Amino acid sequence: MKFFSILAPVVALLPCALAQAPAWDQCGGINWAGPLTCVSGYVCTVLNPYYSQCLPGSQPPAESTVVPTTTRAITTTTSTSCTPSPRGALQPRATGPPIAALDGWVAGSYLQKDRNSDAAILGSFSTRGWLVGSGNLRLINYSGTCILFLYLNILPAETSYKPLAFQETGTTFNWGFNGPNSTLSTSDGFNTFVACSGGALYLQTGSDVPSGNCTTTRLQLGQY
Repeated sequence: MKFFSILAPVVALLPCALAQAPAWDQCGGINWAGPLTCVSGYVCTVLNPYYSQCLPGSQPPAESTVVPTTTRAITTTTSTSCTPSPRGALQPRATGPPIAALDGWVAGSYLQKDRNSDAAILGSFSTRGWLVGSGNLRLINYSGTCILFLYLNILPAETSYKPLAFQETGTTFNWGFNGPNSTLSTSDGFNTFVACSGGALYLQTGSDVPSGNCTTTRLQLGQY
């Protein structure tokens, strides 16, 4: 009986220890308490002291992946103009897929943050955003400056079309990708977006329509 009581807590911890992070998700970093290994075909890659990500590639031998997060070798360089922190980390380069519009006259445009506000908009390929995450979506800046991992949030609105914004604090955690085109949707099934002239973007949850020149579209993970 004593033998069983000692083993039981250890067995209970096994599911957490064996869990693997999905493709493109976080797999390490200072203060990270989640999975340290990735699903097959992806390898946990250090991007900065606070963020490691599952990127395409071959997994190293198992013994080399079970390493305490705080002792991973850091190979990226940092800028003297800013200090890395959990909310302001230096990104070495763009990683993670973009998200592209599939339909209407906005087809081929890309999800990104407006330069002058926190609004999520559709814009050109050259200024496209790169996103990571599962459940929540976070924007990666590729300009080589100290930035935030901004969350893609659905903002409250009385109309059925809901504004989208990239914000420092996450409030929307039910994003997912479904179907053969890996289209962006919420867990409650909303997968249609409204795009208007100037790039304004909304999630459509009903039949209300914004004024102006607008079209409906789906958003796809990856390039158009």
